[in-house]
Amino acid sequence: MNASTGETDGVAVAADLTVTFASLKRGHVVNRGICGVVVVVDIGIPVETLDHSIPLLVDEHWVGLQVPAIPATAHKGTRKKVAIIGGAAGMAGAPILAARAAQRSGAGMVKLVVAPDSLLIVQESEPYALAATWPETAAVIDEEIVKWADVVVVGPGLGRGTSSRYVLDLVLARWRGPTLLDADALTLFEGRAADLAAALGGRPAILTPHPVEFARLTGSSVEHVLATRFDAALELARATSAVVLLKGVPTIITSPDGRRLVSAAGTPALATGGSGDVLSGIAGTLLGQMDDAFAAAGASAWIHGRAAERVPSSGVRATRGTTLEDVVAELRDAWLCDTRPARYPVLAELPAVGAVR
Repeated sequence: MNASTGETDGVAVAADLTVTFASLKRGHVVNRGICGVVVVVDIGIPVETLDHSIPLLVDEHWVGLQVPAIPATAHKGTRKKVAIIGGAAGMAGAPILAARAAQRSGAGMVKLVVAPDSLLIVQESEPYALAATWPETAAVIDEEIVKWADVVVVGPGLGRGTSSRYVLDLVLARWRGPTLLDADALTLFEGRAADLAAALGGRPAILTPHPVEFARLTGSSVEHVLATRFDAALELARATSAVVLLKGVPTIITSPDGRRLVSAAGTPALATGGSGDVLSGIAGTLLGQMDDAFAAAGASAWIHGRAAERVPSSGVRATRGTTLEDVVAELRDAWLCDTRPARYPVLAELPAVGAVR
């Protein structure tokens, strides 16, 4: 296996254990399926001599240092209020998943703002969240969202119709605080990255496209995005002044100033519809609770993956039969992070992922 690209030429060994020295290589996180357990071992090479073209690997130690503790004096206001806007007719499940993930991530309050046809569904399915219908005027959005929310997530099940576009434009025009855009909220800006940048106006923001949504937004091809996944988001992050979380295997998080993180946590259990909605709920909550959108995005990607790895009876290989309900349930304990560094000389360790051979 090519350690830089993950590509294989001819026959390649499907390993149970891969030991690599000094630093993780790009190929290890791109082609996890043939690497087995990946262990990075220190052999005394000075840090300053390493190749820093690979982003910083997000691990338990890093996440534990980034995510703020919930103090004894916390209340629903300090834990922040998250508004989730989406849920077009026939797509109520997406915002419900996002709401459940936000609640499992420590949000103080969650409000689902959905299409009229979805209101009853979300109220019956997620009674612990507030609910409202899509605003039709600036006055309504000011009352329901601007005056209420600490952070806004737009996109889960939003749809691509005329009403969806109207709601998206109205929200971005009236709400100026921390914002996460996912799914249809990004697709509605297809080929209009410059318009997206203008609409965001430099606010704290996270964009969470998968490769297809990223290709639509930037006018690229999916093949090009996958081939350049470590560098593809640099231009978009700089143009929009937003953190770009490019989902996939691995997930790459890029800041407007060019910093990058890589999260290799997760299993194929996340390769299903609705997984991105769960991530939006996690990331939206942390975006509201943390001052650093870049760190919030990196921690969210890793926690999302860790919850999948924790699902009982599935482990990291046997993922058939695992549902997102199982993943959301594991979020409760996924936040218990050890802030101590890895045991020396092990610098990092990634579990095996993929089908049993």
